[in-house]
Amino acid sequence: MNSKARVLSMMIVCLLSAQPSAEAMVYQPTLVPGMGDQWLYYHEGVHYLYHLYEQPAGKLHGVYLATSKDGVHFQEVGPVIEKNPSVDWLGSGTVWKSGGKYMMNFSESRGHQSISFAESDDLIHWHRLGEEYTSHPDPRWYEVGRWDCIWPMPREGGGFWGYLSANPLRRSDAHPEGLTYRSTGMLESADGIRWTAIAPPVFEWRETPELVNVEIGAVRRFNDKYYMLAQTWGPYPGGSYLGATGPGVYTFIGDTPKGPFRPDTGAFRFLGNTNARTRSTHFARFYEMPNEVLVNHFLFTRSFKAWLAPLKKAVLDDKGHLRLAYWQGNEAMKGKPGPVASPFPLSVDGSGGIAVLPLDGQFDVLNGVFLEGALELQTAGDKPGRCGIYIEETAEQGTAVLVGTDGKSQLGDLKSKGATSFEPDDFVEAGITPGREHMFRLLTRQYMLEFYVNDRLIQCYSIPERATGRIGFVVQGGRMAVDKLKSWEMKFPAGIKQPDPGAK
Repeated sequence: MNSKARVLSMMIVCLLSAQPSAEAMVYQPTLVPGMGDQWLYYHEGVHYLYHLYEQPAGKLHGVYLATSKDGVHFQEVGPVIEKNPSVDWLGSGTVWKSGGKYMMNFSESRGHQSISFAESDDLIHWHRLGEEYTSHPDPRWYEVGRWDCIWPMPREGGGFWGYLSANPLRRSDAHPEGLTYRSTGMLESADGIRWTAIAPPVFEWRETPELVNVEIGAVRRFNDKYYMLAQTWGPYPGGSYLGATGPGVYTFIGDTPKGPFRPDTGAFRFLGNTNARTRSTHFARFYEMPNEVLVNHFLFTRSFKAWLAPLKKAVLDDKGHLRLAYWQGNEAMKGKPGPVASPFPLSVDGSGGIAVLPLDGQFDVLNGVFLEGALELQTAGDKPGRCGIYIEETAEQGTAVLVGTDGKSQLGDLKSKGATSFEPDDFVEAGITPGREHMFRLLTRQYMLEFYVNDRLIQCYSIPERATGRIGFVVQGGRMAVDKLKSWEMKFPAGIKQPDPGAK
């Protein structure tokens, strides 16, 4: 073992043996300028978080490792893969086990992408495989250019299917056998080490417009169907996609590993933001745990600083739609109890418009706040009502999350100068039932928030301004009752605050 490997091994032993500090909300590396795509692997009680890292800022240089014992508090280890000096940049990957080895793939670009591989005995020290293992697009089916990030899925009978971001040939005079629809790339492997490109999976878009610039995050079998997470960053023809200008992750469901994959029209947008100005979330991946399936994804500030968002649980609802739910492991975020001095239950009347009720006390939104409780809405008349929570940014403005009795939720600016007004810029197909108690959770730190109702994720959202520490409730078109409210602080180890994630 050389000296660099010996030092890295000593670091790992120290980090894995350290007790998790009980206070951080999300992860961002501090020893490199920034992070990119993320993927995780779980082994013997340790969460191994791999992500692309920038060096210098804005240039993806390699793969970085951080570890955690609880999936919430991560300790940085450092770079484990660096790009070949001859390539322009290094792209996304995944980790899986093949025989007695752990395997990783990652793309490298020399004007066009190809996929390289590395192997490891311990998930820490990685050895690149030779050029003979490198994967390239097969010109029978694919354009030369995009060939990025194999997502391996175990194949019945042994071996693996692989899905990746690629551009299949479209039908033209030059390619009369090309596809007439948008698809992506597919491979297969008998051993998980050597991969062979095969024909693209079949897609049936039906009435749904085709995505552009498709990136494949993950594919997994649930029951007898195959669920694919595909995302797009744009740009969109006409400026938007299904009314959204922001990035989005979309769900496709296939009957077989090769398709046909169809948009899940009942719950097509799995994760994402309506407005490009918020652009809070991107690139969701499945994360296999011993007894549950999680999802990890980006969380961006409006200045485009990337973090690892809190992990979430992947669940199927009673109609077979894939949803994101609160993961109980995030209870490790809770530190000491926070201020909730207001008497409960509370009642807020917004029958004649919009009503706002600030909570007593100041919350430490810089280090992080975890708030949970119960809400109930009685609507006024036949019109839908909305209720939820707001986070103050100035004395006259804040960000509000309102869930509606019409099955829709809205997020945006709440202004209290003069007549109170709400200007939503983000819309989610999720709501509440009037006259029924619903449990909620708010996770907020610095420029970011997540809101859950009955443990279903409503939205991740980036706050435009630094919050003041005041949090309250807001209701529109009805009377809101709030009860069972509790709060906890979230702090960083030894009271050390991370750099401002909103700083450019």
